[in-house]
Amino acid sequence: MVADVHVYLGDAHFHEGAYAKAMLEFEWCLVHADEYKIPTPYLYKWLAVTARALGMKEDSERYEKLAK
Repeated sequence: MVADVHVYLGDAHFHEGAYAKAMLEFEWCLVHADEYKIPTPYLYKWLAVTARALGMKEDSERYEKLAK
């Protein structure tokens, strides 16, 4: 499935330290979450962790709240 590829790429980029690329993949997933039935609590958690790694504190905190 297309969404699986984006989730996988986001995870791979994150673990390689390519946080900006990971964020782009996870943001794509967010836009298409309903279409591909991506569980948003998990997606918001990934976005929060990635934003934190990028030093985007406010975004990280916002995504963390949305994950709950």
